[in-house]
Amino acid sequence: MKYILQIFAVGLVNLLLHVHCDSETSASGEKQDGEMQIRDDCMRNEKSPCDYPQFCLTKKNGTHRCIANCYYPRYKASYKNKRRICQDVNECEYVRCGKNRECINLLGGYKCKQVNCSKGFELKNDRCHDIDECATKDVCGKGRCRNYWGSFYCYCNHGYKPCQKTKKCIDVNECESNFRRCAYECMNTEGSYKCQCPKGYKSQGPYCYDVNECSSGEHTCTGMEDCVNTKGSFQCVTYKCPKYMNRVGSNVCRKQYCHKDDKQCQAVKTSSVKWTRYAFQQKQPARTFTFRYSLSGYGYQYRYKFYFAKGNEESFFRIRQTSRGRMQIINIKDLIGPKDIQLVFHADVVDNKNELTDRFIYMIYFNMAEHAMAF
Repeated sequence: MKYILQIFAVGLVNLLLHVHCDSETSASGEKQDGEMQIRDDCMRNEKSPCDYPQFCLTKKNGTHRCIANCYYPRYKASYKNKRRICQDVNECEYVRCGKNRECINLLGGYKCKQVNCSKGFELKNDRCHDIDECATKDVCGKGRCRNYWGSFYCYCNHGYKPCQKTKKCIDVNECESNFRRCAYECMNTEGSYKCQCPKGYKSQGPYCYDVNECSSGEHTCTGMEDCVNTKGSFQCVTYKCPKYMNRVGSNVCRKQYCHKDDKQCQAVKTSSVKWTRYAFQQKQPARTFTFRYSLSGYGYQYRYKFYFAKGNEESFFRIRQTSRGRMQIINIKDLIGPKDIQLVFHADVVDNKNELTDRFIYMIYFNMAEHAMAF
């Protein structure tokens, strides 16, 4: 391309100088067959006598002249001693080589040199090469390492996760997650976790099951006491029937037969005393407990009256009569432990004169556990 431009320039100059080679002979040429052979220094050798980016221009006498080709974008024209010369353009004044690269100006050009590399790369022979972090021993710890361009990733074992800063596998604290893993208490371990239960419970997976000390023989009750199992513990209780009453079952006392001369026995209007026990977790929400009781066998000349005689001083419970002789006891407040409640209610039978004819006593014992279970 360079030589084509030179030939074009020679022809252009000759045209401007009006050289008519078909009719004249100069000192530098001879006429041959109506044409003049001009000595051309620019075409004499394969290599141009002018330094790049100058191009060679043949004069009228056959000699040459080097013209500055400053239209090339990497040079700019200037004049020295009234001669046009080319000056190098410093491309680094406007060229941006990019991150971690430095621009170096050259004669007629420039180059970008790598001076440092981003994290995950190292500089070798003016080029950034990826660092294989997986070649480092134990880079991930509890996991497998996989290298990729500029970094690496750790595929961690179960129970571990990559650290955001070091990317090394660290233990996952399963107990801090929003998902409740254990019914009572979660204890984190290396790569896993385990569930713990309070005293009086046994652990099975995430669950805590109450230990029945009464059936397992782990209680300390005497032969005169009854062992009652509760959530996480037990109680030793003694049931005594009131005077003029005999125990006829595990939880029933009935009035004994009264002699006709025994006025005190005949004055006792209570026909029976019953009791039952309930063991709950640490919290029993309101309106989740219902106790049903019914009384029958009396004609319509009698009325039934149901009321609390003891144990409802904090108004935890309410009686709702559903029909004649039928009633329900409902907890209208949360029962929160540890707490023991002894609730006593009476079912009275009165005649049309509102005089007591018969009475039935029911005692309900509530034991609220000390520890709360999630499930």
